[in-house]
Amino acid sequence: FALTGVLLLTLASDHIDWIGLDHCVRFLLVGISETAEFQHLECFMRELEGLPTFSKRVVSIPADEWDEWLAAKIKKERWEHQNYSGKLLVVREPAFRGGDALFVGGAKELREYAKRYYEMTPQCPWSAAEILAAEEVESQT
Repeated sequence: FALTGVLLLTLASDHIDWIGLDHCVRFLLVGISETAEFQHLECFMRELEGLPTFSKRVVSIPADEWDEWLAAKIKKERWEHQNYSGKLLVVREPAFRGGDALFVGGAKELREYAKRYYEMTPQCPWSAAEILAAEEVESQT
């Protein structure tokens, strides 16, 4: 017996929607959490997580390990993005089935993806992301 879908009850319209698990996507955010860009994108991903076909996983890499980790990840996954030098990385992973992880890019690319597929843009203000980043820096010292 294999679980092949998830049942969602929509109370507002009093009907049942069937959304296959094959359509659920998990995004992996990896980066240096002490940056405002990382904090802003994590906040946006929390907003997207309210959607039935979106889930996220977040991993923070210490700043002094980032470049080495990024180079190893790109090589391991055989991505053709050897010149990528951002301080965060977004990967689209199949959530409930096998397959390769797909390199999405950075914050800009995830925002473009979300706007296109979910018709959503970030609601989290940059000022809040800057405060969270400063708190991350403080907690590291």
